[in-house]
Amino acid sequence: MNTRRLKANDRERNRMHNLNDALDELRGVLPAFPDETKLTKIETLRFAHNYIWALSETIRIADLQRGGAALLLTPHSPAYFLDVVVYFIYPPPPPPPPHL
Repeated sequence: MNTRRLKANDRERNRMHNLNDALDELRGVLPAFPDETKLTKIETLRFAHNYIWALSETIRIADLQRGGAALLLTPHSPAYFLDVVVYFIYPPPPPPPPHL
């Protein structure tokens, strides 16, 4: 195998080790699930995103309760994702069966 390919493989291996180490650190600061399952990479990133949003939303609501100004709710604001976080952690119950 040529030297350039070996160096490229080594860089990629190091990149993946660094990414996996960072994701493990991120998993370490996120709330744990009851069954202690290890989240996948994408689940970790999504959960972290939603967790950050939920914390931001908590602060926003506390500010509102103290008479502070409300943040604008947009698809890119942290508050927009609260329902996603709640749904992700506590999915709604199934709807009741229709009456026949």
